[in-house]
Amino acid sequence: MYLLNSISIWNFIDEENDIVDLTILFTENGFDAVSFTPESIFRLSKSKISKLKSVIDEKRIPVTIHADFNISTNEIDKLFDIFDNSLKCISLDPRCKIDQDGNFFESLNVIKTLEYLIDKTESKGILFGLEDFPLDSNALKNHSNQMQRILKCPRYGILLDLGHMNLRINNHAYFKNKGIIKYITDIPVKIIELHVHDNDSLGDKHMPPGKGVLDYNTVVNTLKELKFNSIATLEIAPKRYNSTPTMEIESAIQGVQFWRNMY
Repeated sequence: MYLLNSISIWNFIDEENDIVDLTILFTENGFDAVSFTPESIFRLSKSKISKLKSVIDEKRIPVTIHADFNISTNEIDKLFDIFDNSLKCISLDPRCKIDQDGNFFESLNVIKTLEYLIDKTESKGILFGLEDFPLDSNALKNHSNQMQRILKCPRYGILLDLGHMNLRINNHAYFKNKGIIKYITDIPVKIIELHVHDNDSLGDKHMPPGKGVLDYNTVVNTLKELKFNSIATLEIAPKRYNSTPTMEIESAIQGVQFWRNMY
């Protein structure tokens, strides 16, 4: 797979910005792919889903899905039916807790969902995994017995959230002394997707990359050393830094150019 630069469409949908129009706008202005949440799709009417699907199929736009850990297998099936050959990756937010020994699932039901995805993704080679888990071998050790089949699957990996990394290495006791390089190189599984955004190290503001304090030079150099070549999803969220989707569309376009110029 070559590097795909994607955009988290769900953060821009509001009364002024339609999901279909946003998909067209962003993929005509520097983005290779789009990322949706299940909620952003399931709230659409059948006609709107059909229109979105037509645009994606006609323009051959790759799609990633980012879902909560409690997504049902029925919902997964619906998403696969809608996006069919366009779907490249599905990631779950596993709701982990972190203490001095690493991170742990709050719900082991996520393992059952991952096992379902092993079989569901096989025929089309779709990537799947968890956001920010496992961040190191210590975290993986806590669940390795239950995850043996999952870990053997070549399509399984981690969605690494760069903004969350910046918060952890600056504020969390377990990660504070790691720094960027060790944080990334300690990850014991394949990185299948990135969430690219920035912050002031104090709050999870989801600003455009380069607008906060994250050292993107070190991030990019480390990822290049690891030969990362999968999906980078710009996950900026205007409302989190007191702006609006309409005001930040140009910032998103500038953000992907910032990322492209570096990676």
